[in-house]
Amino acid sequence: MDIRVLYLEGCASWRAAAERLRQALALLGAPDTPINPVQVGFDADGRNPVFCGSSTIMVDDQDLFPIAAIPATPVCRLYSTPAGMAGSPTVEAMVGALAARSES
Repeated sequence: MDIRVLYLEGCASWRAAAERLRQALALLGAPDTPINPVQVGFDADGRNPVFCGSSTIMVDDQDLFPIAAIPATPVCRLYSTPAGMAGSPTVEAMVGALAARSES
């Protein structure tokens, strides 16, 4: 499984996302799965058509939490959590999304 956390320079949320992802993988019995942080750059127009915001979790080249529209410019990504909007999904949400991927 190829797991990447895509982020923008200066993003504080990607480290929390990576740590929660590590916890989720441990709960699923895969604590040694590599997580690769990838700093995303943009072209001269400030566009990158495959980046949904910082931080984005990609598993085998698919967004773990797909969204309907990809932002046209660099943005911080927010996730809905029981405590409100946050810069990273909860561990529980990641466990659910990862488990659903493995079932399909």
